[in-house]
Amino acid sequence: MSYSHIKTITVDHLKVVNTAQTNFPVLLSTTDAELRSIQNGGFISNANGYDIAFYLTNDLSGSRLPHEIDNYNPTTGKVEIWIKLPTLSNSSDTVFYMAIGDNSIAVSQENKSDLWTDFLAVYHFGTPSLISVSDSKGVNNGVNNGVTASTGKIGGAGNFISSSSQYINVGSNASIKPTTDFSISAWAKTSQINTIAILFSMFGNSGSNYDGYRLAQLDAGFGNKMSINTFNNTSGTLYGKMPNSTYNNNTWNKYTAIIKQSNSSYEFYANNVNSSTNMGSGYTSPLYLNSPVGVIGALNYNGGRLQYWNGQIDELRIYNGVLSKDWSDTEYNNQNDPSTFLSISTAIAISGGVIPDTSKFFLFF
Repeated sequence: MSYSHIKTITVDHLKVVNTAQTNFPVLLSTTDAELRSIQNGGFISNANGYDIAFYLTNDLSGSRLPHEIDNYNPTTGKVEIWIKLPTLSNSSDTVFYMAIGDNSIAVSQENKSDLWTDFLAVYHFGTPSLISVSDSKGVNNGVNNGVTASTGKIGGAGNFISSSSQYINVGSNASIKPTTDFSISAWAKTSQINTIAILFSMFGNSGSNYDGYRLAQLDAGFGNKMSINTFNNTSGTLYGKMPNSTYNNNTWNKYTAIIKQSNSSYEFYANNVNSSTNMGSGYTSPLYLNSPVGVIGALNYNGGRLQYWNGQIDELRIYNGVLSKDWSDTEYNNQNDPSTFLSISTAIAISGGVIPDTSKFFLFF
């Protein structure tokens, strides 16, 4: 590779909460004139941003860090890129490097499968002008039923209108029907009240027997609160957990819900708050007996759909395991305000293949 420039990226360790994290997908979200295409006065050769790469070392040795370009605008230099860092320290700043500008690169250098290897499904929902229902894992791609593009918390989001019965089917692959501990997280925005509204569900029924799980806003009987619920072929039994506060305030909120099948418990984090209440007097592992179907923005019931979401959904993920409160808080810090989570240096030219002394870089915020 013959990159023309290198930039230093520094993660503020004070934004990494309590404990170091491993294999953490960091969001780089910025508008940087140096990341415009060459035709627009920047240093990027490929119009898709393919000649952007990331390394742990300032001599660009070793393997590239896995990354995914969520959005890239060659005219403005606006980027949203996810980069997997093997370690994110809470005691000292984590530093890594962006290499840019190589006109020999014409194909993507992204490595989504490695980046998201610990996840079961990942949905970014495209750009503010073009909806995407693809799973970054490539396994659980959606089928869109009327959902449109809108401005998201990060790039684009899905805009769901309940009165138009809009939703996204994501199928019933075994990968999103976990039988061990798993977590669901998403950014969402709604002002809907007094009705059950589904953010994500894997649900099926046979008559009045229900099974599966759902991440949903409940009705007035539960204070219009968000919740994680599981069902186990038992009519009328509702188990799960919900936060102690309501969040239907028409602003972006981040939810992380955890189903611990190993010890029969739940966790629910809203934004960076762990204040939640158990629902029901017990726990049930989600079973998948009645042909459940995964749906974003609605519930599969008797082969149809109901309980539609009204508002926006962004960055929906299903994680294979338990996301700790520290992970969730660090993720919230990164995604809620990327500009304070990390800083990016000005670019330094690589002359004659010689990598410059990156200790002389200057940072901007």
